[in-house]
Amino acid sequence: MRQFICGLAFGLAAMAPASANLFYGNVATNNPTPRIVAGEINSGGVPIRGSGFTSEQIGKGQYEIHFNNNSIRGCAALTANVSADAGGYPVGVATSQIQCTRRFTVTIGDNVAGYRSEAFSFVAVQE
Repeated sequence: MRQFICGLAFGLAAMAPASANLFYGNVATNNPTPRIVAGEINSGGVPIRGSGFTSEQIGKGQYEIHFNNNSIRGCAALTANVSADAGGYPVGVATSQIQCTRRFTVTIGDNVAGYRSEAFSFVAVQE
């Protein structure tokens, strides 16, 4: 089952750019090159890889990432992934931006233990 889900996810990821191109065609945009910031944060909220941001743990399984002036300015998208083995339980990672500021929250948890302090990696993109 896990192989089927991984295969399905890979197939969708591979097809998404092609289907987006079919839908939108050759739409010209005046947007500058996207800003991309990536990093890794340990379970205590300390950055261990990446630059252009600071971070802190604000509660068990809850973190805040603050981007520097020249990295992310305004509305952006952020995705995060737990870096360690989840111990057999599915782990959920939720991210949210605080009113299009340079701050994001990341919350990690599962259905058994609740909030979990885990190391994680992230990628933030701003157009």
